[in-house]
Amino acid sequence: MAATALFIITTYTVISFTGDISTGLDQGFSQERQVDMYHLTDTLVDPEEFWNFRQSQEQMETIASFYQELTSSETFTFLSIFNQPLFAHDFMGGETFDASFGTESGGQGEYIDDISGRKTRAVKSIQLNQQAFQFYGLTLSSGSVPQWNSITPQSIEIPVVLGHDYQEIYSVGDIIDVEYYFRETTLRVSGFLEEGSSIYLQGTFNTYLDDQIVIPYPQSLSLSDSSAFEHEGILFFAMIGGNIVAPQGTSEEMILSSLSETATASHFHDYTLLNVPTYLIEFTLMRNLVRDNLATLIALGVVITITLGASLSFLSRALLTQRSHRYRILWTSGASLHGLVKKNTLYLVGEYAACAGVVLMARLVLLPNIQNITALTVASLMLSTIFITEAFSHRVIIHRKLVKPT
Repeated sequence: MAATALFIITTYTVISFTGDISTGLDQGFSQERQVDMYHLTDTLVDPEEFWNFRQSQEQMETIASFYQELTSSETFTFLSIFNQPLFAHDFMGGETFDASFGTESGGQGEYIDDISGRKTRAVKSIQLNQQAFQFYGLTLSSGSVPQWNSITPQSIEIPVVLGHDYQEIYSVGDIIDVEYYFRETTLRVSGFLEEGSSIYLQGTFNTYLDDQIVIPYPQSLSLSDSSAFEHEGILFFAMIGGNIVAPQGTSEEMILSSLSETATASHFHDYTLLNVPTYLIEFTLMRNLVRDNLATLIALGVVITITLGASLSFLSRALLTQRSHRYRILWTSGASLHGLVKKNTLYLVGEYAACAGVVLMARLVLLPNIQNITALTVASLMLSTIFITEAFSHRVIIHRKLVKPT
């Protein structure tokens, strides 16, 4: 029965990983993601010019209007994404969440903030708009997606999504106090991302979000009074930094023309557009790699299935041959054929029950993706089919050996 358990466990694993790869192809490598991508950024690189721009309400209104025009374009989709560390107070996580963890510079670690007097840690964070969240197919393992229309530039409490690694540290509804673009802000945990969630960021196709705080950007930009311009000015400029994606084959002239119309309508002209050719190249290479691995995995599963199936058949026949000597003695002693078949079936029931127990324990303790109902269902059906087939074949063989001995 160890061979049968190994066969079922192998089948479960192959189906489970095949399902994961197929899901990854559907979500991360769908045709909708095969697009031309451009990077949009502002050109106010001089610190004084940048500061002066943010002190003018009229100028600030142009950038707010520019963002609205970008997100409402019919030519392209604007993905606003920025990775900016957050300074979290009384943070419950460890150093692995530090913004500089794993880099050559290392991290400052936890320190006492001079102004608040609280323990503070600079942690990893990604800010993005709803279009980016949807484009990259981000889904939650628990909790709920933030309501984007409830968030404004003036919000001092923002619903956030945490990466998978946070699940053992925070719960839905918990709060994290942070300094967010020079404003003390309360983040309320709305949900947790599926493990392995990723986005394309700054030339890296798979920027994983497992250890990130994901902050949703407002859907629309509005100004308060000038006293808030320090926060809102930085926020607005961060939000116009991102990627423009258009269906593959859309001409650059069309993209530039649409951007020009956007700038004219908003009176904001301090931007530049950079092509990101590596995105489509990396997309194609990774999709092909995943598909090749999927084909290899399926081929390996077929080979293992054939090999183990033949081995199981041989072992089953060998075991029945050993038992048939005892059955013949019982048969000649007056035992009924029905009784012997029933006795053999009870042996099989005990063996397969033990086999099912081994498979279940392996699934719960050792195997990945214990939530994969499809793989478990297929494995259960295979185990039941093997049992029924073996019970029927044993009955035929016992009848042949006893009633019509060779």
